Amino acid sequence: MADTLCFEETKLLIALWSEEAVQHELNTLHNKKLVWNKISQEMADGGYSRTVSSVVAVSDRVFFFF
Repeated sequence: MADTLCFEETKLLIALWSEEAVQHELNTLHNKKLVWNKISQEMADGGYSRTVSSVVAVSDRVFFFF
């Protein structure tokens, strides 16, 4: 599957990424893969199954515009 997200999936990714705790972890932890793994799991819990690498790749493209 291509690394594209539907509108609702994109909203969930942005909501998870923008959480204060997630931002703190992304800014302070050396191993960011742990944070992206948590985001990937929370997206799966929301009904969107994505690998960690897929979440990172899509987020790089999404947040490029912000």
